[in-house]
Amino acid sequence: MSLVIREMRDADADAVAGLVRGLARFIGVDFVPRLTGEALLAARDLIDVVVAERDGRILGACLGLMTFSTWRGVRGLYIVDLFVEAQARGRNIGLMLLQESARRAAARGAEFIKLEVDQANP
Repeated sequence: MSLVIREMRDADADAVAGLVRGLARFIGVDFVPRLTGEALLAARDLIDVVVAERDGRILGACLGLMTFSTWRGVRGLYIVDLFVEAQARGRNIGLMLLQESARRAAARGAEFIKLEVDQANP
């Protein structure tokens, strides 16, 4: 089947939380993120999550929050986490996740994206 980039469904929440833990392992931090699927669902009013799915398996996710720039005076999108499983990298899945997150945020009035990358993340 083909890759699908879509909004996270409730049934995906545990897999997305697992990806965030995978991101922490990948960059080698000494702690495990506390995110759970339950906590993610409880924060649906705050966080927008898009996933990459192939054959029923979640391969990547982009978690974003709407924000506001006092300097620009406009709404924006802050990318909290972006992660694609190792075996799925090199296929522009991260870019597609970012594009869908940006499209969704633009529909809500976002005019910029803020993305920070950990120095340990190659």
